[in-house]
Amino acid sequence: MGIGEMSAGMSIMFSLITGIIMIPLSALALFLSGKIFKKDIKFRKALIPAIVIFVVSFAINILGTLSGSLVIIAAIGVLSFLVGVTLYLTLPKFLLGLEWKDSLLIGLIWFGIMLVVGLIVGIISAIVGVIIGLKAAGI
Repeated sequence: MGIGEMSAGMSIMFSLITGIIMIPLSALALFLSGKIFKKDIKFRKALIPAIVIFVVSFAINILGTLSGSLVIIAAIGVLSFLVGVTLYLTLPKFLLGLEWKDSLLIGLIWFGIMLVVGLIVGIISAIVGVIIGLKAAGI
């Protein structure tokens, strides 16, 4: 394993921890997206699509984690992105019973919010990882 590489087990554990953080944030983002369009989406009900997106993306990303090939990892990343966008746009329709127009608009806002939240959580995770790594190295 080279510098900056994680074992498959550590990568899976990191994904699970990230999921624990992101699921409630995603449900909150869906709840708020519904409020923008005056749709009554309860937080508890918003947890269901958030969990579905996490489970599906986690399953897809495990394939990339277990693969050693950079090409396969990149292809799985693209697949994960496309499946994720599709889920963000359609799950409000299928799991919350919204009309297509509302589902697409709410899903688009939800996806946009989650891109920003994911970026922020990713930056914080990277900083924490660097600090832990530096402490482990005795620096």
